[in-house]
Amino acid sequence: MTVQITESEIVPYKDFTMPPLVYKYRDWSHNSHKRIVTHREVYFSSPANFEDEFDCKNPTRWDLLTHEEILNKYYQDSWKLNPSFTIEQHQDFAIDWANHTMVTDKDYVDRQQSETFNQFNDRTGVLSLTEYPAEIRMWEKYSNSHTGFCIGFDAKTMLYKTGSGAGIVLYHDELPQIHPTPKHTTTEQILLQVFCKLDHWSFEKEYRVFKFKNTPLTKADRCVVINPYAFKEIIIGSSMSGDDAKKLIDSIPPEIRQIKIKKAHLINNEIIIRDF
Repeated sequence: MTVQITESEIVPYKDFTMPPLVYKYRDWSHNSHKRIVTHREVYFSSPANFEDEFDCKNPTRWDLLTHEEILNKYYQDSWKLNPSFTIEQHQDFAIDWANHTMVTDKDYVDRQQSETFNQFNDRTGVLSLTEYPAEIRMWEKYSNSHTGFCIGFDAKTMLYKTGSGAGIVLYHDELPQIHPTPKHTTTEQILLQVFCKLDHWSFEKEYRVFKFKNTPLTKADRCVVINPYAFKEIIIGSSMSGDDAKKLIDSIPPEIRQIKIKKAHLINNEIIIRDF
């Protein structure tokens, strides 16, 4: 019952509409955050490290399967596992497995789900972006109360060969139910798992890029160097000190010197972005 994902089932970029520019909020006081400028590097985080305890941790609802649906699942599985079987043999296979299945055992399902999540965390990387560089809550939360910076990328150039798929995050009062195959395909399970969050996080207005491999991602897999032509603008936080702003600008490598420098201003509880 562990979800098996193949490269051919990953949702490609062409199936999503991305905005022209996407942004990443960063905290200048964190050395790892500086690397997005100094090394043109972004990091694809493991879902295990997400602050949101429900993000990418929505369990597959095996408990909602009826006996008929369990029969159908094993019948469909048999066609994949036993292509030479007759229809009668496929039916016998399904009946036998349905009668001896462990998917109705809650403890077993919980153990398997935990194993699936651990595997998913090891093999998946997520890069969080947004279309909006003037969100006060984003500056407060992800740019250290306006003392950090925000960097803008040309989405098409940035994402080319960067990950396995991308798309917009959808926000819900309650997370949608994820059903086992064949009720939900593997691709549908991925979409519901990766691109659905609770309304509490809707201020992020997030777009996601994700990577997946059938083996655990290494640190090198998770650290991706971005095409220099993707870098479009750096926005200095409204409360960033003059000294830090100078250090940030001085740290820009030659290959992205074409990047525009802007400044965020907090005026009447609104972010106004102007040329620096």
